[in-house]
Amino acid sequence: MFPKQRDGFLVKLLRLSLRNQWREIPLSSQLFLIIGGVFCLLWPLSDLRDFLHANAAGLRATPWLWPATLALCLITGACFGLQSSARALASTGAPYLQVLPLSRQEQRRMAAFACHTGSFLTAPLAGIALTLICLTIDKPEPALWGIGAALAYIAGAALGITARTASRTQARAEIPGAEPSRIFHLPLPAGLHRLDRACPAWLSSWAVGMEAGRLPFSVPRLLGFLLVLAVAALPGAASLADRHSGPATIGAVLAGFLAFILVVRCRPLGSPVLRSAPIGFMKTWFGMLRLPLVLSLGFFILPDCAALAAQPSAWVMSASGAIGLLVLDAAYAVFAAFFLISPLLAAGSFFTVILYASYKWVTYHAVVYICFAALLALMVHGIRRRFYHGN
Repeated sequence: MFPKQRDGFLVKLLRLSLRNQWREIPLSSQLFLIIGGVFCLLWPLSDLRDFLHANAAGLRATPWLWPATLALCLITGACFGLQSSARALASTGAPYLQVLPLSRQEQRRMAAFACHTGSFLTAPLAGIALTLICLTIDKPEPALWGIGAALAYIAGAALGITARTASRTQARAEIPGAEPSRIFHLPLPAGLHRLDRACPAWLSSWAVGMEAGRLPFSVPRLLGFLLVLAVAALPGAASLADRHSGPATIGAVLAGFLAFILVVRCRPLGSPVLRSAPIGFMKTWFGMLRLPLVLSLGFFILPDCAALAAQPSAWVMSASGAIGLLVLDAAYAVFAAFFLISPLLAAGSFFTVILYASYKWVTYHAVVYICFAALLALMVHGIRRRFYHGN
């Protein structure tokens, strides 16, 4: 049995991996990330401080806000636990650990130990943030609220880590070289299967993680599919009942965009195989987006037909919704390709940028669109450079 005191090997391995990845970044890029990150944080933080000062009395008097803040810390910790445990489980297949006689249970224990260590190191950030907010608005007992935020974060991280590492089936899927488990596969419809075989063939299957044209079934995928169906069906039914196209059109855009977020994956863009293949960057990228775009439009069309049936004269709104959906899909595709390894980080970054841009649009209007387009252009340049040069 592998001694428990050696569980820290994986923590050291992950720390060295992060340090080496940072050192591989050119000095100019490091300075750009540090200086740009500081400026990007100072601007919204200054706005947040002004907002807190202006609404301090209302924030202190809102009873449900502070338990909701602790719940948000719990959800944030759960997201950290899920993402960190996925990387830790993948790191257990490193060559340094392959030479050791480790069982699958011991690998899961090492991954859990490393993730819990990371959660204890990052939990003070949540506590400090909530403490500073309480001090800014003169909320009583700010230290207790900060401790509560840190504990909620740790509890959420523990739930996320346990959910991924305690399940043998899930952990087996994450550990490299593990024996495959018996799992259901859902075949693609014939039309989508032929679309995926178009040149360049199989890129969407590779990106999404399908095996021989079949999509592995899992509980998260099922829950996501049911969520998309609910978002598409409920507004459509409301529009048919009220004979108004607004709810169905909004539901169509949300359902199509949510389906795109759940399906799109661009991780093969970082593969050395594609880097050395005689294929261009744009052709490769668009090949990975074919199936997600088709699914997104499919979930858009169903409630949009309900909108047209409820109010046929509102076809202009339906056309505008389709154009808006394509714009959202294209923008999120850039974030998904930029954050190859972590879809959760891509989604969080995208929605953070959208929310902040919406907040600033009231003041700066068209300047916000120009800045957002410039950000997407810089990200595409970085994605293209990484595709061809590997950094």
